[in-house]
Amino acid sequence: MTDIPKWWAKSDWFDVCSCDIACPCEFAQPPKNDHCEGLLAGTSTKAPSATQVLKV
Repeated sequence: MTDIPKWWAKSDWFDVCSCDIACPCEFAQPPKNDHCEGLLAGTSTKAPSATQVLKV
């Protein structure tokens, strides 16, 4: 069996949408009124490099 490498990442994110708070779409639920318009933005703040994760 192939070993699955352990990995992690830390990030900041922001979202806003037309649904009630908290947006049901984020929890795999249908949006309010069968429609959701939104914006999701994020940035990686800390993560190991691919060579560290994959041990290449």
